[in-house]
Amino acid sequence: MPCKICDLTLPTRFRDRTESKFLSRMRGVSPKFMVLEQQSGPSGQIGGVLNGNPDYLHPTPRPGQMRLWCWNSIANGADGLLFFRWRSLPYGSEAHWNGLLYHDERNAWRLEEAKRLGEEIKRVSGTLLGTRCVSAAAILYDFDNESHARIERTTGKHREANELSVYQSLSERHLSVDMVPLSKSDHLADYQIVFFPHAHVLTAPDLQNLQAYVEGGATKLTCEALPGKCATDAEKAIAAAKAKEEGEKVAKNEIKSGESLGNFSFTALGQ
Repeated sequence: MPCKICDLTLPTRFRDRTESKFLSRMRGVSPKFMVLEQQSGPSGQIGGVLNGNPDYLHPTPRPGQMRLWCWNSIANGADGLLFFRWRSLPYGSEAHWNGLLYHDERNAWRLEEAKRLGEEIKRVSGTLLGTRCVSAAAILYDFDNESHARIERTTGKHREANELSVYQSLSERHLSVDMVPLSKSDHLADYQIVFFPHAHVLTAPDLQNLQAYVEGGATKLTCEALPGKCATDAEKAIAAAKAKEEGEKVAKNEIKSGESLGNFSFTALGQ
């Protein structure tokens, strides 16, 4: 069976950051959450030939990178982290999933790194406790549109890539973004810009909530084009925010792919 390492079409600088999108999605559901399987070293699964699934390997962390990923989880709002695993499993489908200890139970450098992380967290615990992650941007999603994308393949096949391209454009500028379910579209007032890739299936209440959000002076960008086009429009939206901060005039309107940019203030907030 083929071995999936990571998406090699993504820029090298972004390949180990794509998982942050799932932290943003969790935060959009609940501001309080824990990461129950924080990666603790080289990891993957084998034996997929038995159930028809491909084997896979996650990116291997370099020394210091495991701490970086942990702090990224904390910066994205995680209140707790559990490493997976403690001991590397010497058998079975997860034998490639390395823990803080080697397969023969010797201490690995990863254990020392986890110890250093604990010491760092202890030093700043007073500052971290009681804080929350505040985002100025949001990406909407819902299961109806995700299901529709699997049926309508002409543009639907680009839905996930569109979503990721928008997330990448924001992430590479260190702008915090929440992945928010459409069912919460009546709580968008705190966001200064909202993206909605592949918005094909909407109810009347959904439209009313989105219309009210835009009429309140904020900006919504809908992406239905190719991933590269969606990323370009996202970058234009971010550039427009910067231009507005510099005092340049930006036309007030709702953004759609290929149309004029709207009026909004876009500020990077977060812990």
